[in-house]
Amino acid sequence: MNRIKKLLQIYDLHNKWTGSTCFFCKKGCDKCCTINIAATSLEAELIIRKIGPSLKKKLENYLEYEKFMPKTTINTIANLSLTDLDIPEEYMPQTNIKCPFLDEKECMIYDIRPLACRIQLSFTDCAITEISEIDERTMSINNIFQQYTELLDYDGLSGNIIDLIVHGSNPLFTSKFIENQTPKAVMVPPEFQDELKDLVMELNSIIRS
Repeated sequence: MNRIKKLLQIYDLHNKWTGSTCFFCKKGCDKCCTINIAATSLEAELIIRKIGPSLKKKLENYLEYEKFMPKTTINTIANLSLTDLDIPEEYMPQTNIKCPFLDEKECMIYDIRPLACRIQLSFTDCAITEISEIDERTMSINNIFQQYTELLDYDGLSGNIIDLIVHGSNPLFTSKFIENQTPKAVMVPPEFQDELKDLVMELNSIIRS
């Protein structure tokens, strides 16, 4: 099975594991939809296959904006946590520049949006509370999915989704991105290990298929 199909299976599985929970977030809610979204090069490839040249051209207008540029990946964090090495601190710009894939609050790539968009979940309306409220179990589920999404693209890159779509295949811009890693461990808190072991098994099955 090719990796794009596996990625879509991972997205579907995330819906399965989080879809039954009563989150406020839904299509048309755009509070978290900014340009500060990280993704893998495989996720960018999926989007590139689906959007037209005019929309890709539109993204070029957002290249010079200050936006989130990840210094590390979740699997790098998992691997560093097994050592005495420090985990790099990330810088998140305080910008509210809306995502270029929005059209009147509707996401034009909703069905193929990156995992980083899918894990933006909250039990309350962030437009009112200004913060996301989420439980530890869902955070653990999201972390697991992030690890396996990166693992699927183990020989690829991670970076800001806009930069990846516009420049991801250009070797002149590789300094903007970071290499994906294979995890040495899956980050599951002890209190959720029994409950989430089936999830890990399902994700392993997708990766190995």
